Amino acid sequence: EMTSSLVGSEMCIRDSPTIMVLQTLSICCGWLYTLSWGLGMYPPVITNIKLWSVQGLSFDFICFNTFGYILYTLYYGFMRYSNYIKEEYGDRYSDPNSSERVYPLIKTNDFIFAMHGLVLNTILFTQVFFWKGMKTNDNQKISIVCKLILSLVVLYSILASVLIIETNDTGKNFLHFQWLDLLTSLGLIKIIMSVCKNIPQTIYNYNRKSTHGWPIEMIWLDFTGAVFSFAQLVIDSYLTSGDLSHIFNNLPKFLLSLEVAISDTIFFLQHYVWYYNNDIEKFGEYNSLLQEEERFLIEHEHDHDHNGNTVPSSNSSNAQPDLETGLLSHGNCLLYTSPSPRDSTSS
Repeated sequence: EMTSSLVGSEMCIRDSPTIMVLQTLSICCGWLYTLSWGLGMYPPVITNIKLWSVQGLSFDFICFNTFGYILYTLYYGFMRYSNYIKEEYGDRYSDPNSSERVYPLIKTNDFIFAMHGLVLNTILFTQVFFWKGMKTNDNQKISIVCKLILSLVVLYSILASVLIIETNDTGKNFLHFQWLDLLTSLGLIKIIMSVCKNIPQTIYNYNRKSTHGWPIEMIWLDFTGAVFSFAQLVIDSYLTSGDLSHIFNNLPKFLLSLEVAISDTIFFLQHYVWYYNNDIEKFGEYNSLLQEEERFLIEHEHDHDHNGNTVPSSNSSNAQPDLETGLLSHGNCLLYTSPSPRDSTSS
């Protein structure tokens, strides 16, 4: 009778209006983060088409990001739709003293976000390597480091898969790996790639003491997406037996939100605090995202006139070479930019 009473009480809690509100809130947060992060992926694609040039793109970045979204799609896809992986997750993380099973805190919107990112980055990849007539620079190549890193990730995936198959997914190998571990590690590799792509941008802003040329609205979308993604994860973890520790059993989603929030906070400080007055004095204020986009296009419309490294102009002879060309973040992409006359004189 006591067991029956506890079960009935738990069912009552589960069906309470509070739980229903939290479930609805989780769904809303999930789709809002998907929308926020998704919108930030379009400016690079559109800019390439407007300029009919991919001279602004780092080929390494495109390869890393496309490959990263392949990994992320695999992680989200299997964690969401594979019953085998769900049961493996449940066997590992469910309370053995409870009849209730726990499953990955991955939702449909997570998978759609990953798929959408893969599609957009694949379009960027095709713009770089397959669209006819797209202008490029002679120095735009896939680096040996990039090829080596991606090859090592592929080799790691193959070897880990062989180990798992050889031990019948029991985890009795020197890595103690099951399919769940491999998928989680691939998701974490994507996070590492996301961390690395923000480091050059932060350094570039620091060297220039400026954030000119990159719309802050995209960073706001990025930050908003991180907040909503983390909120969904917290709510879903609470709904799973009221145990927030499940957040850490879904590390890729948790760390991606954390990484984006930290990176964007640094960008906010650079844009609004550290370099704000400097940018206003040199470039003036922008009233809208469209105005920023138009200014960006005007200042870089002659990028295709240059092959290889840009030669500094006479009025910028005191500028350091590494400040004449560098990384510029536009939307969710890193851009190699040839400096405009205004940038040259201010560097």
